[in-house]
This record gives sequence, structure tokens and C-alpha cells, in this order.
Amino acid sequence: MSWNDPDDLRKDGARTYLGVSLPDDEVGVVDFDSIVQSVQDPVAVEANRGTLEAAIDSVDSDGGTDLGAGLQAGCDSLANATATMRAGIFLTDGDGSYADEATCFADAGWPVYAIALGSSTDETLLRGIADQTSGRFIPLNDSTQLVCIFGQIRSEIGGGTYDESQCDPSGAVAQGQTSIIQIVVDPTTGQISVTVNYAFAPTGPGNSPRSARAAATDLKLTLVDPTGAQFSRDSAGPGVSVSKGQSSETVTVQAPVAGTWQAMVSGESVPNGQSQPFSVSTVQIAGNNNGGGGGGPAVEAPGATVRPAISGTPKFGETLSVSDGEWDQRIDSYSYQWLRQGAAISGATAPTYTTGLADVGKQVTALVTAHPVGAPSGSAQADPVLVDEGDAAVAATAPSIEGLVAVDQVITAVPGAWDLAGLDFSYAWMADGKPMPGQTGDSLALRESDLGKVISLVVTATKPGHADGVATSGAATVAEAPNPGATEMPAISGLPQLGKVLHLSRGEWSLDRLSYSYQWQRDGVDVPGATNLSYKVTRADIGRQVSAVVTASRHGYQDGQASAAPVTVAKVAPKMEAEVFKASKLRFPKKPRIVATVQAGEVDPSGTVEVRMGQEVLGSKSLNPRGRAKVRLAKMAPGTYDLVVAYTGDQLTQAVEQPIVVVVKKRK
Repeated sequence: MSWNDPDDLRKDGARTYLGVSLPDDEVGVVDFDSIVQSVQDPVAVEANRGTLEAAIDSVDSDGGTDLGAGLQAGCDSLANATATMRAGIFLTDGDGSYADEATCFADAGWPVYAIALGSSTDETLLRGIADQTSGRFIPLNDSTQLVCIFGQIRSEIGGGTYDESQCDPSGAVAQGQTSIIQIVVDPTTGQISVTVNYAFAPTGPGNSPRSARAAATDLKLTLVDPTGAQFSRDSAGPGVSVSKGQSSETVTVQAPVAGTWQAMVSGESVPNGQSQPFSVSTVQIAGNNNGGGGGGPAVEAPGATVRPAISGTPKFGETLSVSDGEWDQRIDSYSYQWLRQGAAISGATAPTYTTGLADVGKQVTALVTAHPVGAPSGSAQADPVLVDEGDAAVAATAPSIEGLVAVDQVITAVPGAWDLAGLDFSYAWMADGKPMPGQTGDSLALRESDLGKVISLVVTATKPGHADGVATSGAATVAEAPNPGATEMPAISGLPQLGKVLHLSRGEWSLDRLSYSYQWQRDGVDVPGATNLSYKVTRADIGRQVSAVVTASRHGYQDGQASAAPVTVAKVAPKMEAEVFKASKLRFPKKPRIVATVQAGEVDPSGTVEVRMGQEVLGSKSLNPRGRAKVRLAKMAPGTYDLVVAYTGDQLTQAVEQPIVVVVKKRK
């Protein structure tokens, strides 16, 4: 339904139905598309409001439409209700499979309210379903009216009054504004439900799609009765319930004071300076209304208008609670007795009860006795619950296998960490996903026949009163036997210089009958093709670390490897010649020039030549491709200067220095 109800307003409508229902009304939920996705059988609204709201929230917008499956599931579920008056609300946005499943409703005398949402529905079919079951066909092109329609349907099904005109927007509020609408409550009204629906597009500047606005928009509904008492989301409690949807809110009051009420709609959050339109609809259901002031003194035992109900998870070790229920007299105090299979449980006289081993698989309930002032006590019993085993223990840390998973090795079971104490563990070793016959101990000796199999461990954790917990370890493949180790490491001999040959000894190893392979490395990276016992140093090795890896192999064993300690290949020591350019003609104020030539055999030096006087660098120049640099100095006063010409070296060549004397003569 995402195309015509992108904001899930059908969920708001269903919540509204809960909101306007009487506390002991029974409501169920069926979610269907191409199949029936989920079914929540009818249960009393007040005692199961959270469950019903969760069922509504779980409804999705995916899949096709199997109308018949949805109708049949609804009829089957409705058969589990206890109320005399029953009906179905059938909401769909398209046509689909159907095989006269509405006959189930018709035969039982249960009307179907068929809501066709959108323009692609099979109107003839849906109208026929409504007519066949004496229900009503409701075509809707706009999902914004679903909230009001669901309230109307509840009024029709269970008796009540509503105003159809209230489905249309009746006002608008901006941030911080409040709008007030008057409502007249009839003296015969036993319950009033007021719903504000603000699923309409906002007006004003910065208008945005409803889906983008919905999460930020919030209108609050407050009801004020003729005595000044206020009822809202802030005051929900006995006799007052609030059902909040994404774009709607319903406030329901039991036994309302007759007269003129005020419905105050406040703009709690309306973004972007907009004004949010809203509608206000009411459903009034007749009943005993004492005007809010109570009746005369009770002379008979009280009766439960809403039976006590058990909450909590009915499992071993869990704590159950029983509600007091609602009664037709003012109650001074309550007493409690928990029952197992109809028999009183000794000492279980509190409103809570923690289940034990004796309760597992048994029906447990609670008898609540209401004690009014000046009248006999009355009792009501909650519906029983079947106590199941406690939750199975869960492995907080998964089981694991300790030890080397290899041939001729023994591995040990580690059960892992679990969320319950006092557990007993049993084990089943698995090979390739199948149990290994007879292997149920906490250790396993691996044999040659297990080579290549995938081994895992299944751990079962047991504790009285709890279901068995099962967890599986990670899997590991049985490997070959451990590799041989070097008892004496390989070593490199020879002079680590350009053009020299290095030799590798393979070392000594822990196994015999081994075959060997070799790989020379430069700075830890394999040198392509260098796989012999000897290796000639190349230019690429200069200034780098050369090492070698020996791999020892033997069938049935993992390969063993050992590395020789690396040797560093020295940089080439160059030769440098430096002279003063035209030294005989150097007179002040000419600038001295130093010419340096650096040679390094097969290597072309590429560093920089510096001329220094003490710590001061007088000038510098990078070598040209021929290894030559001419360094021009600043003017120097006449005199004799002891300088140093320094080649700084590069990645392949070492640094070298040469002293030089510069004589600057006086001007002629």
C-alpha cells in the first residue's frame, strides 16, 4: 500500500479503532498480501493494548493481494472471539485472488466493512463482499480519512454515535497555537472518544510532502469536562486511555460528566512556520454514567467490569504479575491467590509470582478478591497461562576448539561462556557437518583419515526447568602435520657490494628427507628469478637489504620456511676531483667558481656538490648527467681561503669530501 498510503495512515486508523473501543472489546489483526503474513487473534483491548499496537505496527506494504486468503484468515481468527457481536474490517488497495471466502462471514452473520483504498481496486467485488455479509462498502481515494472511518466503523459495530461531517478539516493551528472545539456529551454516554487527525497537507510557507513533515509535526489533544478536569496524554490512567498515531491522537474517557466539553488542539510542533489543518471526530458509546460523581453506597459484592489479567512471560523462572482489574464499586483493598491447575499454590498471595519447576507445563492463574468498604468482597479470576520451560541458555561466547587441528594432534572442547549458571555440557564432534561416531568426549584425537575434513563442535547446555541450549563452534579443516623447523638458520656469505656474488647455506632442519627451494629478497620483497643458492648483487640492491628464504618440503607435512639474516649492500664509494676554475686569473672582485667532477664506475651519481668554509655553505650545485657541477661563490676579498668541496651522495653513492684552497688576488 506504499503507493497510496505512503505514511501508513491505515495504522493510525487501526490505532484509532483501539482508542474508541470499550476496554473489554476484542480486536484482532490480520496482515496479508500474496499470503497471510501474520494473525493476531481477537483479545480484550485494555488488557492487551500493547500486543495489539505491536501487531498493527508490524503490518507492512509489500507483496501482492490475495483477497481470499486475507478474508479467510480474518474469519478463522474471528471465530476465536467471545463477543456476541462480531464484524470484519477489510482494507485493500487492489484486486486479487478470491474464491468466495466471504461466505464464511455471511454464514456466521458477521458483516464485513470493505474499504477500497485507491483507484485500482475491484469495486464490484468489494461491494459484493459487503452486500453478501450485510456490511458496508466504503470507497476512499484519500488515505487521510482512514482515521475517521475506523472510528465510525467501531461506532456502527458496537453501538455509538458519531458525526460524519467531522471527518473533514475543522481548523488549523501553527506552532504554539491552540484551537478549541466544543463537544456535547449526552447523559447516557458511558464512554467518549475524541480523535484529532492531522494527516492533511500543511499550508503556508515552506510546504513539504506529508511524509517529510510527519515526523516533525505533533498536535496535542486535551479534553476539558464541565468541572474543569483535563484529560490528555499527560494524564492517562484508570478510566482514561490515549492512543497516539503518527498523525493522530485519540483520548478516551470512561463515565464522562455530561454537558459541554472542550477539545483543545495545540500545535506542539509545526515546522517551517506552517499551519497544520486538523479534524476532530467523536464517538460516544452509551452506558452507565453517574456524571463522574459516583453512586450510592455499595450493598452488594462488587463485580469486575474488566477482569484481572496476567502479564509477564509465562516461562520457568519468570515473574508474573496480575492486575487488579476494574470494578463497579469503589474498592478499598485487594488480596490475591495464585493457582496451579486450579489448586492454590502455598504462599503465593502477592500480586506477583515467580514460576518454579512445578509450574512447567501447567496452567497458572490468579484469583483477585476485591474488598470494598461496607460491602461483601467479590472475586474474579484471570485467564490462565501455560507455563513453558525457561529460556534455553544462550552462549554469550561461542564454543571453540583448543589445539592444533592437524593430523596426529589432540584437540579439546571449550564450551564457551553462557548466560546461565549451573549448566551441564555435552559434546558432539562433527566432521563435514556429520556426527563422528562415538566422538562425544571433551577431546578428539585426529587421525590421518581426518585429513582435509572440516571439524566443528556442537555443545548442548542443560539445566532443570530450562530448554536445552545448543551452540556450535567455528569450523576448522584438518591440516597436514606441523612443518619442519630450522635447528640452524640459513646464512648468507660473500661481500655485499655491487657486482659481487653472495652465497646461501640452507641451514639444518628438524626432519630428514627434505627437499629445498630458495628465494632471494630485496627489502623483504621477492627478487624475480633469484631462486638459486648464489646471487649476484645488482645496482637495484645498492643501499637495500638483501636476504634469502629457504623452504623445506616433505610430503604429508606443511612446508617449513626459514630466513637468513639480511645483509645491507653498501653504496658505491665515488671519486671526486675539484679545482678552482681559472685559478690563476682569480682577482678581486671576480666571483670564485669551483668545478667538481664525481665518478662512481657503473653508477651515475646524482647528488649535490657543496662548497663550505667551516660550517657555512658558500654555494651548492647539483651534478649534471655527466657527473659535473660548477659552483659559483659570492665575491671574496683578496686573500687565501681553506675550503671543503663536499659531494652529499645519493641513493646509490656515498658522500665524499675534498679540501681546496682558493686564492683571491688583489685587483691590478
